Amino acid sequence: MIWYEEDWTAVASSFLYDEHHHNPIIHRLREGGEPDGLAHITKILEDLALKEGADALWTYVAALRPAPGAEHVAEVVQGSAGNLVEVHCVAVCFRDDGRVLVARRSHDKRRFPGQWEFGCGQLSAFESFEDCLRRAYHEDFGAELVIERHPLPVSTYTIEDPAEGRHIPGIIFAVGIANPDDVKLRKHIEIDWVDPEKPDLRRADGCVPDLEETLGRAARVWMGRRAPRRRD
Repeated sequence: MIWYEEDWTAVASSFLYDEHHHNPIIHRLREGGEPDGLAHITKILEDLALKEGADALWTYVAALRPAPGAEHVAEVVQGSAGNLVEVHCVAVCFRDDGRVLVARRSHDKRRFPGQWEFGCGQLSAFESFEDCLRRAYHEDFGAELVIERHPLPVSTYTIEDPAEGRHIPGIIFAVGIANPDDVKLRKHIEIDWVDPEKPDLRRADGCVPDLEETLGRAARVWMGRRAPRRRD
């Protein structure tokens, strides 16, 4: 595997979210360190008689030029990357009987370890809220979401990260779930379905902040949604 960075002094900008909390290599790079083994690469290539080929590959890559008109696109993307922010998207998933999916976070999470939540996705660059929710909840639970026209917003929230001096925004939506019986444990350690009117969430494990309040608010939004138009 070849890890290429045009400017290693700005490598932290290559990671937009929280990879450094789980990957020690990325954490070391963000702290100004270097990847292990860089000093040995030349020796390895020489021992394997591959240095000449690697030099030729580098010469070829360095000589590449963008296609006509691509310079502007590259400049826009590169200039915008530093302005991209981390945005969390939460779906309160309702099944047909009105119950809601809740899931318990693993104990190795830096934020809210072992606590109950609704799940969460992180918005990717140029991705819509709907696409983010569908992707994230399919990856994390195998869930197929039911979103009528647009996801219904419930509220916003902010995660304070004093360690990094960051304020991470999030937005919560109410959605349906088409395959509740197929929901699987992938990133969480436990899942449950709760009644919004009697959630019984006062558990020893605890819940993420304002979970019960969010549950009640989402239920009101979901029950008050406009019925979809009938198609004859």
